Amino acid sequence: MPNKWFDVDKEGLGKVASARGKAFVVNELMQNSFDENVTEVSVRITPDKKVKGLVNVEVEDDSPLGFLDLSMSHTLYAESPKKANHNKRGRYNFGEKLVLSIAMSARVVSTTGSVIFDANGERRSGRERREKGTLFSAKIRMKKEELADLLSQAKIVLPPKDVKTTLNGELIEYRAPDITFKASLPTIGADDQGFLKTVVQKTTISLFETDTDEHIFGMKPFPPSFLYEMGIPVMEINLPWSVDVGQRIPLGMSRESVPEKFLQTLRVEIVNHAHEQIKRDQAADSWVKAATSDRRISKEAIKIGR
Repeated sequence: MPNKWFDVDKEGLGKVASARGKAFVVNELMQNSFDENVTEVSVRITPDKKVKGLVNVEVEDDSPLGFLDLSMSHTLYAESPKKANHNKRGRYNFGEKLVLSIAMSARVVSTTGSVIFDANGERRSGRERREKGTLFSAKIRMKKEELADLLSQAKIVLPPKDVKTTLNGELIEYRAPDITFKASLPTIGADDQGFLKTVVQKTTISLFETDTDEHIFGMKPFPPSFLYEMGIPVMEINLPWSVDVGQRIPLGMSRESVPEKFLQTLRVEIVNHAHEQIKRDQAADSWVKAATSDRRISKEAIKIGR
């Protein structure tokens, strides 16, 4: 058999993935579940009882169809049926592979069978299958602070309203937004040949007050606000609200690099639609000044602070 163009070194990929910490694990796995037709998602993150420094991470859902093509769980950049849908969180078919790259061992069990990733570096098919849903489980080496970061990251996810989401048996409550509005933002879609492209689509933007975050999440200190992509935290932002964008955000593969052009458009839309909720003493904030100096600002919004 001729050699393929590429090989992927698991350890090397794992080092790249770990450069941003290990809290990304829960984001990648939960977003995969939320993209399916699910009513329940269960996340379990617990220290291994036998091996010190090893953490068991499990994400389980009740999708009626489950994982239809198990090869997708271990094939980098395979064509994904949700690539062209800008209302789905996944786009690169990359998430599980990043998690696998830092795992000591792992297992995927779904309606079409199971795949076992052994600690010796080999992959094999298993006999176990489920009537519905998918279970992704992995054993990952973590320091105490990495485990704490992972648990904190799971707590700040915004679950869909109709999906019961739990972390170690405790409900992650749905949060109703304080302000919602529609606006057109750049997003990532795909053409009829599967090539990714930037398009502009109208979506729902939800704003969440942050002064109650410490009470809700039990965290102190708590970052001032987050930018979310359909409930999945992307980055901290300097705004008086956490902001959830209801479609894909133009992100790099690291899911951390948000273009400044996108952020500026978002700031303008927030001021245009929520200027009445911006307090007088916030009018001098840098993000407000950036928005009100933009040619796209409305006549009503430009009067903030006057």
